[in-house]
Amino acid sequence: MAGLLSRTERKNGWTLAEFTRESGPQKMQRLLNEYAWNADAVRDVVAR
Repeated sequence: MAGLLSRTERKNGWTLAEFTRESGPQKMQRLLNEYAWNADAVRDVVAR
């Protein structure tokens, strides 16, 4: 979430992986593409 909320100009698998110090985008792409997101629930967690 920190990467998505960061001031990073482009938010794609590569830039988010770099932000989290991963060696490549595979894990980040899996996270963003294969899991169902509830935007309201994420917002509430971040707000807390």
